[in-house]
Amino acid sequence: MTKQVNPHDLLASLDDYSYQPQLTARLDAIGGNTSISRETAYEIVLWKLDRFVEFSDSLIDEINSVASLSLQQRGEARPVLRSLLKTPGIRLPMASTILRFRNPLCFQIIDERAYRQALPKGEAYPAKPQKLTDGWLSRSENIYFGYLDRLDEIARDSGVEFKSLDRALYQADIKAGHKIRKPTA
Repeated sequence: MTKQVNPHDLLASLDDYSYQPQLTARLDAIGGNTSISRETAYEIVLWKLDRFVEFSDSLIDEINSVASLSLQQRGEARPVLRSLLKTPGIRLPMASTILRFRNPLCFQIIDERAYRQALPKGEAYPAKPQKLTDGWLSRSENIYFGYLDRLDEIARDSGVEFKSLDRALYQADIKAGHKIRKPTA
């Protein structure tokens, strides 16, 4: 049986509301007379899914700085990966996706399917903790850059271009009949 809320407590409940505060304020400001752009529609969807991420101008600059990196310079992106991982709402798969779309010749997406195919006995990449630690950031960096090194080997051995390898591994995992694990917590 659901407990009924006391109407007198509703005002106090509203004072405690803090869901996506920056985005909520921006969306609340739309009002009835403003047209909604495609970008705003996406923001509304992401607000509802609780996956909206605020990017600072400096983080955007960091992301753009990896565009011209070569494979030999890939390690120079470690601080960028670390900055992405420090951003609320961004975990290793999302950080790698951002890097991959900025420079697919150097970076690939790490997700459960591609990772399982590339490193079937590899250490699982760590879930993002509530409180970030330097140890977690370093471990995540090492796992990601180790994964990229493994993809370099697979690309050489398979003849699949590095820039398409995450997609090939993803599909291979599906064909192998593997399932995505349900998150715990």
